[in-house]
Amino acid sequence: MAHNSTCLSQSEPELNIDDVIEPDTREFLEIYSGINPTDVNVHVARIAKRGWEFILPQLPAYTRIVDRVEQGALFIDLGCGLGQDIRRLAYDGAPSENLVGLDLRNAITELGYDLFKDRDTSKARFISQDFFQNTLELRKMTGKAEIINSGLFMHLWDWAGQIRIGLHSGGGGRDSGNHKAEGWIERYVHNEMSFRQMWIEIERLTGARCKLALSAEEESVIL
Repeated sequence: MAHNSTCLSQSEPELNIDDVIEPDTREFLEIYSGINPTDVNVHVARIAKRGWEFILPQLPAYTRIVDRVEQGALFIDLGCGLGQDIRRLAYDGAPSENLVGLDLRNAITELGYDLFKDRDTSKARFISQDFFQNTLELRKMTGKAEIINSGLFMHLWDWAGQIRIGLHSGGGGRDSGNHKAEGWIERYVHNEMSFRQMWIEIERLTGARCKLALSAEEESVIL
């Protein structure tokens, strides 16, 4: 894939966190969130970085995902946010016309175009709607999708909601989500047993046959 360089105006100053955080916002973070005044800038910068970090390339199956999309498989990223993983797939060789991102708010999609400056070059499709909204466009996409990434999406719902997501996607596709093995807790993430049970239930309700390939990984948490 060819990569174009874009030169920003030399008159544009480098980002200064102090210019981004309004005084009332800073006061809010200090009082409501209990953040030390000297730590506010570092905290905001850290969260901003996490807000668009590349998650998909960290998965063990990433190379296989790129290979399958190169061979023509349709990839859908649910809750794609800025679309950073869509762009990373394209950067690593996946044809952008085989990539679809879905997010609730069009403003996030537009911000992604502004960030990556590929509005006129990328052939990826971005759908701005509620996943549960029964539109023809989304039905056509999910029916054809071979790989559905829900790693930043599915855990937002409880058990019933996740079953509904499986039903809405037809029980098909390869779910490449990073569903962390932390048990069934408030964040609605899975351990291996609960994840298998969920897809067994989706199989029962849809009549589809699902083959699960699970891999466990440890996560380091820096406090």
